[in-house]
Amino acid sequence: MNSADHNQEQEMSEASRLKKLVDEQSRELEKIHQRLILTEKKAAMIETAGAVAHELRQPMTTIIAIVELLNHNRELAELPEIDKRFQTIRGQCLRMAETIKQMESLMEYKTRDYVDGRLIIDLEESSQKK
Repeated sequence: MNSADHNQEQEMSEASRLKKLVDEQSRELEKIHQRLILTEKKAAMIETAGAVAHELRQPMTTIIAIVELLNHNRELAELPEIDKRFQTIRGQCLRMAETIKQMESLMEYKTRDYVDGRLIIDLEESSQKK
């Protein structure tokens, strides 16, 4: 093997090594890029949940207050079926208020299985209130 052939072989070996290095770095950059996209999606999801919770809180508070006022009406208080319905409405509103509170306190993005293989945010696990 002459000197020119030897130099050409070394250059090809160096080019092959550099290509592998570039390929590895490209794969690593793609992984970092994908993690960045996921982080941005999670942040957007948490911000959206906070905004929705904020918008739902005012009407929910109004509904609870109206039910409380109606519950104190003497004429309505004498009707047990109405009282039972008020209690149901109030109970469900308080349940929704707790969900809103969890939405407002989301700190992480954790999911749980839902129907048809879909995932939804696990509010309890994702909120700072555990």
